[in-house]
Amino acid sequence: MQKLFKKIKKEDGIAISNVIMLVLIVILLGIMILLLSTNNTQIENSNVRKAEDVHQNKNSVNITENSTSVNKVSTNSTPEVVVSNTGKANRYFYNQIPKTSQIMYDDLVNHKADLKTGVSAITISTKEEGAEDYFQTAYDAFDLDNPDVFYLETNKISLITKTSTNFFRQSSYEYIIKPHGEDYLIDGLSESIILNAEEKIDAIVNQIVESTSNATTYDKVKYAHDYIINNCEYNTEDNIHNKDMYGVFINKKAVCEGYVKALKYILDKMDIPCLTIYGTGINSEGSQEAHAWNAVMMEDNKWYVIDPTWDDPIIIGSGKIPESSKYVNFLKGASLSSTHIPDGDISGTGQSFTYPEISKEDYKKLSI
Repeated sequence: MQKLFKKIKKEDGIAISNVIMLVLIVILLGIMILLLSTNNTQIENSNVRKAEDVHQNKNSVNITENSTSVNKVSTNSTPEVVVSNTGKANRYFYNQIPKTSQIMYDDLVNHKADLKTGVSAITISTKEEGAEDYFQTAYDAFDLDNPDVFYLETNKISLITKTSTNFFRQSSYEYIIKPHGEDYLIDGLSESIILNAEEKIDAIVNQIVESTSNATTYDKVKYAHDYIINNCEYNTEDNIHNKDMYGVFINKKAVCEGYVKALKYILDKMDIPCLTIYGTGINSEGSQEAHAWNAVMMEDNKWYVIDPTWDDPIIIGSGKIPESSKYVNFLKGASLSSTHIPDGDISGTGQSFTYPEISKEDYKKLSI
């Protein structure tokens, strides 16, 4: 009996230890679940602002309570002009923005095909806390460097911030570009319309590039300038594509933003560095107006101003533009500094971009 009693006690001990082990496993599993479980919050930070919207004094976009602030950046030197292996002089403004903004910029560039759908949710590569503060800066640079993106309506774009907090109150962040509404395309556009327009535009531009393949830099720039002012007219009526290259190449009507983006697109294809500049123009009557023009780097490595819009004046009544008037604002230096005043804060958010120093002298065509 004594031996049997001892055996029973031993088995009871094993049973109790098993229960304790089971309880510990349950507790550990509970802790793991708590560690893995998160509290998720989602904030729609803001819609982005578009440069021409600000400079044309249009209504500002809707900003939610948790609005995006902008990291102000200043540079003391002229950024490098990058010529990509696709034959496009670009990324001038990319080189001025913070690393976080560059990551967002790259995500926009790498997802252009998704952007054309108008509905794709694009996850930003960075998980950095506070990255939403860099989105407007990224979009400003992206808009300046990429004139081919004519299809986005910026007040339909939102950056969503998802914050997840674990058991130890450690937070992780995810940033997603999504439509603010049904889609983020300009009204009337769809993916198929965009692709069809791109095909037509590239057919025109490729023909221009091919026609000038053996020409001098001056003749290439002049050909591109002349094509725009000869084939597009300044549109005094409101149109949703007035401010992009679609207006120039497809509608044949645009305002200054459309003119300069079309010229940049052509010169990018020619590997001739060209920038869009926003600022204030002082017209022939002395009145100030929101305006845009181009800066072009010629073979002497100096930057010159081209204002294709003002080289295409509106004719009142009958008549014809004198040939000489088409080049009043063509490859000019400091002679236009009093009428073309740049503004580096292109979207009114505090981000200040640096434009290149313009040549003191007007461009002098090289004699052959």
